[in-house]
Amino acid sequence: MSKETKDKKLTFGTVTSISGENTVKVRIESTLVSKLYSKRYKAHKSFLVDSKDVKVEVGDGVLIEETMPISKKKRHKINKKIS
Repeated sequence: MSKETKDKKLTFGTVTSISGENTVKVRIESTLVSKLYSKRYKAHKSFLVDSKDVKVEVGDGVLIEETMPISKKKRHKINKKIS
C-alpha cells in the first residue's frame, strides 16, 4: 500500500491577536450568497495558528495551511507572511 501526499489547503487571513510565543489568532473572512434572497453577506471564522518560524504582528496578512494537530486547539501553521 503506497502513501499518497495530499495538497495542503491554503487559506488567507488576518492576524487579530498574539497569544504566547508561538501562537497567533487568525481571522478568515468569506463572502457568501443567501439562497433565498440572493443577498451577499460576510462570514468569518477564527483559528489558533502556530507561528514558530515566522514573526508577525497584529494586522498582518498571512497564508495558513492545515497540518496535523499541534496542540489541543491548533491545527494550522503559517505558510508565509503576505503583508
